[in-house]
Order: sequence, then structure tokens, then C-alpha cells
Amino acid sequence: MFLTLKNRISEATTFYGDLLDSSGLDYIFNPSFAQLGSQLVMVFRGSSKKNSNIRAYLLVHDFLGRPTPILDLSQHFSAWGVVQTADPKLFQFGDTIWVTFNTGWSRFGNDIYIAPLYPNLGRPLRCDFSGRQKIEKNWAFYSWRGALRAIYALGNGTVLESQTDPTQSQGRLEMVPVGSVSSTRRARGLSIGTQLAFSADAAYLVAHRKFHILGKRAYIGKLVRLDFSGNDVYATSGGKYVFHSFGSLLGSRMKRNRNLISCSYFSGLQLQSGVARLGYGINDVAFGFADADLSEFQ
Repeated sequence: MFLTLKNRISEATTFYGDLLDSSGLDYIFNPSFAQLGSQLVMVFRGSSKKNSNIRAYLLVHDFLGRPTPILDLSQHFSAWGVVQTADPKLFQFGDTIWVTFNTGWSRFGNDIYIAPLYPNLGRPLRCDFSGRQKIEKNWAFYSWRGALRAIYALGNGTVLESQTDPTQSQGRLEMVPVGSVSSTRRARGLSIGTQLAFSADAAYLVAHRKFHILGKRAYIGKLVRLDFSGNDVYATSGGKYVFHSFGSLLGSRMKRNRNLISCSYFSGLQLQSGVARLGYGINDVAFGFADADLSEFQ
């Protein structure tokens, strides 16, 4: 029923963690990662003891040895009027790594953006969908026969497609429904966490199950398999709940969100030879990386 990740350590997950520790930030969480050629691309959120403001960052590691400085993504996107870069996640479109993010919580509503990230960092594109909610967190973007698509919600959800080529767009993308998302009972009520990781015959993401206790929330994960049939998607969920450790479920002494009990917030996923590599945040103050066989999530 449970899969804990605290001790799922490998040489690669240790290396990923050492890279983030070298950033000089004191509090790092919610890492997302992708590899393109010899480049390991990572985005994450973080702050320092001197400055508690949470910002989004980009780190690129070249396995051939060429150093790349850490970039403040929040500062970069603010040049286009983006007020906040929250929950950054990576996905691949064509031969480019892109990032998607939202602009945080606001009583007036927020926005979903995507932007080319590597090898060339570009301008953010606001993604519009007439059926969206006032406050959005994550849409799962992916490339489908040369077009940009996104899964909007898992249970009785919608498959969206961009009306224009995002590489040629200027500032805005109109997303329209082209298919539906149906799911098993266990996958209903889950919210999108990571972006998609593709295997030979399906795709996977880690979703979140939210528990509400006395007006406060707790987040843990579940692995979701996505099967494609034409324009439609079918989602099935693994049986096990996934989180860092039982101790982490109690939360941390440092509280960034007074409405949050605890969270194992899943932000990164890679698949290789039947092994899932996960990146996640722990209570908005720390991060974790873990390797687990896909069979262990059932």
C-alpha cells in the first residue's frame, strides 16, 4: 500500500543531489530534470536563509565538463511581465527542452506558461483554454505528431492541442479540446504532478493525492500510466501511495504555507530500462531523488 523513497539511493540520484547542493541555496525543493545529449537540465525552487523569497532556478550540467552558471528563472521571466514563476516542470518538444510553470495563487486567478529553455532560453508563452479553472497548477504537456498537446486533468479530463506552432508563437497559445481523458476509479481524484515520461508503449507521470484534515492539506504521490488511443487518453493508477518517509508526513518545523500539513510533491520523472527516477520536494524545504522499479508501484 505504501512505497517510501528515502533510502532509494543510487549513484545517479546521489550525483543529482550533489549538483543541487552546490547551488549555494539553503532550501531547495521540487526539482525537475531532463537530459539532452550530454546536457543534464534541471529546474527547481529555492531560497536562502538571508532571503526567504522563493524563486525558480535553472541548472545545466555538461557531462563533457563545461561549467554553466545557475540562472535565476524568476528574474528572466519577469522581463516579460510574469509576476511569479511557480512549480516549474520540464518536458521535451522537438529537439528542445521546455519548461512549464504557473504564476502562483491569486484571488484574481493565475496563468499557465510554457517557454523554450535549452539549448536556447526564450520568451514565455501564456497558454489559454476557455474551460480552465480560475486557479491552475499543472497541465501535462507533450509532443504528439509534431503538435503540442496537454492533458488537462486526469479524471474525466480533456486533451488539449495548441492551435499554433509554439516555436513560432509570440506571447500566447490558444489550446483547444481534441480528445478526452478517462480513468480507472483509483486514478480519479488525482491531480497532475510531474510531466510525462514515455516508455515503448505508454507514458507515465506521478500524480498527487490530496488529503484534507481540519481545513489543511497533505500531498503524497501515485504513479499513473497513460495509454493513447487516437486523440484520447486512458489513465490507470498504481495501487501504492508514494512519499519520502513516514516521518515526513508529519511536516517540518519551518512552515512556508500555513494551510499545508506536509507534502511529498513530485516534480520530476525519468524512465530507463524499467526503472523510474523521481525528483520531489519535501514539505517545501528540501528535495529528494529516488530510483524504483516500475513494478514496485503496483
